[in-house]
Amino acid sequence: MSTGPIDGIGNKPIAPIGGSDNTPPSTPTPPAKPAIKPPLERPFSLSLPPENPAQAVVKNIDESNKETEKMTKKTAEEQKLQQMVEEQRAQDQLLNGPGTSGV
Repeated sequence: MSTGPIDGIGNKPIAPIGGSDNTPPSTPTPPAKPAIKPPLERPFSLSLPPENPAQAVVKNIDESNKETEKMTKKTAEEQKLQQMVEEQRAQDQLLNGPGTSGV
């Protein structure tokens, strides 16, 4: 058995495989990175927020409420007309009998 320490292994430098000179193998230099362009600047008028964002939100809500009210009225009128048609059919059936649709 050896009396030398284990960490004594590999204390001697190993010569490169390519030859006996001490120069490291040449590596190709990476190509230079392209210059990064600065981001495009927006025109000043586009970068400003609206004058009063709360006013714009209130306006949108008001327009939405008006549209909802208009649609609700339209639906109510359609339901009323449909009910009138059903009542008219019921009256016609009572007065004229079942007709061809009841056979």
